[in-house]
Amino acid sequence: MMRWVSRGGPVSRSLAIALIAVLAVLGAPGAPSARAVINGEAALASWGQVEVLLDGSYRCTGSLIAPNWVITAAHCVPATGTISVRVGGRVRGLGSHIAVRRNVPHPNTDVTLLELDVAVGNFNRGIAYDDTRRPPVFQQVDIHGFGPTEPGGPPALELRTARLDVELNRAVPPMRDWGPDGALLQMQGVRGTPLQGDSGAGVIRDGRLQGVYVGLHGPQQFAVALQAIQGWIYQQTGVRPAEATERIDDLGVMPLGDVRIQGLGSSHGSGFRDELRRRTISEVHSFDFVGSQRSGQTPDPDHEGYPGATIDEIARRADTVVPQYKPNVVLLNAGTTDMERGGIATTAAELGSLIDQIIEDAPKATVLVSTLAPARDEAVQERIASFNKQIPSVVAQRARAGKHVGLVDMSEITTDDLTGDGLNLNDRGYSKMAEAFDAAIEMASAENWIVGPRDEQRYAYRAMPLGSSTTYGEKSSDGNGYRDVLDQGLQELAERKGGETGEGGTRAKLMNDTDDTPQVDLVGSVRVGRMADRDNEGWSGRKIHEIADKASCSVKLYKPNIITLIAGGNDVNQNYQMDGAIGRLESLIRQISKDAESTLVLVAGVQPYPDPAWNARGRAFNAQIPGLVERLGDEGVNVMYVDTGLQLSDIGPDANHPTDQGYDKIGAAFVKAANEADAQGRILDPVYQDSGEVSDACGITDGGTGTDDKSSKLGTNWEDRGVIQAKQFPSTDKFWMVDINQDRKAEFVTVDKNQNFRFWWNGGPSGKAWVPFVEGQNSYKPRPGAVGNQLRFGDVDGDGFPDCMVVDLKGTIDLHTWKADNPSGSRMCMETRDNTHVYSNGSAGERLNIDPATKIRFADVTGGGRDDYLLIKPDGTTTAWYNRGFATERQLTYLDWTPPQQISGALQNPREIRYADINGDRRADRILITLKGGARAWINEGPRGSGGTYRDIGKIADDGDLPPKDIQFADLDGDGKADFLRIGWTGVAHAWLNKLPADYFDTFHP
Repeated sequence: MMRWVSRGGPVSRSLAIALIAVLAVLGAPGAPSARAVINGEAALASWGQVEVLLDGSYRCTGSLIAPNWVITAAHCVPATGTISVRVGGRVRGLGSHIAVRRNVPHPNTDVTLLELDVAVGNFNRGIAYDDTRRPPVFQQVDIHGFGPTEPGGPPALELRTARLDVELNRAVPPMRDWGPDGALLQMQGVRGTPLQGDSGAGVIRDGRLQGVYVGLHGPQQFAVALQAIQGWIYQQTGVRPAEATERIDDLGVMPLGDVRIQGLGSSHGSGFRDELRRRTISEVHSFDFVGSQRSGQTPDPDHEGYPGATIDEIARRADTVVPQYKPNVVLLNAGTTDMERGGIATTAAELGSLIDQIIEDAPKATVLVSTLAPARDEAVQERIASFNKQIPSVVAQRARAGKHVGLVDMSEITTDDLTGDGLNLNDRGYSKMAEAFDAAIEMASAENWIVGPRDEQRYAYRAMPLGSSTTYGEKSSDGNGYRDVLDQGLQELAERKGGETGEGGTRAKLMNDTDDTPQVDLVGSVRVGRMADRDNEGWSGRKIHEIADKASCSVKLYKPNIITLIAGGNDVNQNYQMDGAIGRLESLIRQISKDAESTLVLVAGVQPYPDPAWNARGRAFNAQIPGLVERLGDEGVNVMYVDTGLQLSDIGPDANHPTDQGYDKIGAAFVKAANEADAQGRILDPVYQDSGEVSDACGITDGGTGTDDKSSKLGTNWEDRGVIQAKQFPSTDKFWMVDINQDRKAEFVTVDKNQNFRFWWNGGPSGKAWVPFVEGQNSYKPRPGAVGNQLRFGDVDGDGFPDCMVVDLKGTIDLHTWKADNPSGSRMCMETRDNTHVYSNGSAGERLNIDPATKIRFADVTGGGRDDYLLIKPDGTTTAWYNRGFATERQLTYLDWTPPQQISGALQNPREIRYADINGDRRADRILITLKGGARAWINEGPRGSGGTYRDIGKIADDGDLPPKDIQFADLDGDGKADFLRIGWTGVAHAWLNKLPADYFDTFHP
């Protein structure tokens, strides 16, 4: 359970306890027990309440949710008698008396709908319902009713209100006819207490009906949560729910701490994290655990939990990963190791310093700090109890200062929830931990603390550069054209505005940690250049009407609030129907205005040309644009003319595109115009872009750097091919590159959370482009209850085709190999093989007990043509079981693994480790991913078919400012050497081809 720290302090429940004592003396009325408001206050407004009458007498309260529909408790409507309603005001007995046409009870909760004979003429007497969310735990709600003001008294003459605290929002009902487990809200009175007389009353939160009150049991009040019957009301009535007033759009959650964050002791290795993910993911647009550590059998294993780490050690790690991953929620559970080691004197101060450090590194993050679960050791528990008493004041000090820091109380966890070691939690304990953190996140959302890291609303400007080759940046030295100057200029404008309004401070993009213009989002279906945000809508060689055709999709999809438009250059230099060119430009601007209403269009003319004929046509075309803009402006179109001021000296040697200086002039002119437009109030806030609209709906064209030198930020030996796979997938999917057809070019594979996989054929590079990926077929069927991140791919039987290996923390390998006799589309992973597990002594011995933080990988480190079994610890230590292929002994066929051998030791500074063949000798080399997304390597040397030695050759790729966990190595172009990929959280894959020369591997590179 979570106890929230705020300036108001915890709520007293003495009134409710006193009332329970009075009832015990007076005697509670018999069931069925409709409830009413006692010690409440007169309601100052009606929230859709109606009187539900039985044979003309008051029976219950209901809520008018539509002109002809009332919702109430099902037990208010007996099998016999005439039910009607009275719709009026706040005085009982007044208002319209309306007959009920029919009663529609819910099949398994104590809720019913009453269809009225006559529609209520004035629906401002009603209330909108919300079945999309439940009130968060410890959120206060209201119940309004006409029940008696004292036990056994008559119904109240006027509508009264009670304020209640939500204790549980997925409660188990004490009365089975109230609903199934988890369907109810459990509440307790704060001001006023419902009693006999008002079953069926609405539970009101933020002006929305979110529950139906059904009764009291002991000290608690209960209501059916409308979210528990989500969709049923609409199905029966056709009345849609109100748009949710609060929603957490995107959660980037970093679990941070020691062993209990990692999840040691749980049967699945993920501790509380998987249950928290399952509890939360249905209520958000997207949910993503973030962190550099990965462990547990869960679709999203990322975290920052370090077994055995003290608070001081956690702080050192957090100082790197928090700014890197930029979570918007940090779940902090730290101090268990300190208590185990005897520390107490300075631990609370260290916790406070850690919280301050997190806030400094991620100013928009909400930090939810939990107390510690108990330990069985008396000395350790004494220290934990003392530390837990100090944590509330540490949190409260920051909360009072306006920081988004909350306390999560873990006191529901007892020593019965510990494993045999007396310190780590068992599954039941972790389940309680998940419930407490879930409630904390809901409360933080209710307090509007959570700023979604992927919420497009947070951008000040969503700008679309639109046009042809000048927009694309043709012939610019960096491939950016004018777009980098535009990007920086709009960011400076956003920061100046933020300073004036008190909303300053940059908010970085989660998808690109290197973007130094976080309040500007350039958008479009084309990507080119070396800048961090390469998106645009620049189409080389296209005329005005062709640009309009492209814009007809992209403008509606990306919803920019600024468009910088340069179109007509190709019409001019091709002398294409110039008499109609200005009309085509007008049609394009009108189309934009229709597709993205109120978007500011900054339109510039074409550049001057050294060719006299081209230049004459260009000048004639440009001369018509100011008049066009004035005419459209008079009609209400938000358009502005921009004079770029380009001269012939700003045009490059190709006589058709600007120089770098010319591009800078264009960008500066657009920025100047944007400043003027903003001062006039012509730039509106960006329209929210629905997360359901995937960003490749108009297709993605990636031009790489846009230059001819093939250089890249990884260094001269890595050829930047840009995004080779732009399709996006759920963030819960896992992504692999696997050669399926023996052409040595790895295919793109996605695995969903239930272990179903799909793949796309890789055709490799084609000139400057990449052959589009085409989906293939497979017939693999996972076992019931399978988890996606347990599936691995590799060739363990040595036939050259990929196999599927489902692994666990005991060394189990559920192996499915290639079945060549099957028809196409049903060969991969279709042959089940037995006796394939690894043990403590190879193919024999004890079952393994693998730490959940250890990575299980398959790679051919011997060069024998079969993938070996690797365990990679968080510190980089790697142990290998070499694969000797299938063997038969005494008629038993089994996969013959050697005893384990340590092939690499611990790293001084642990980082992400990969094993892949980077030099083409068919042996997987050891690759370390640097903190900033570069790589260094150890070349695997030794006799083929046995273990080798690893020679450090130092740096192989410069820091690319890429998230290390996104980086993979696989052969993409079929040259036998693994290439460098960044596969983002939605599957978008950016590739750099390995052009390291043969002699590079002979020497060390610092």
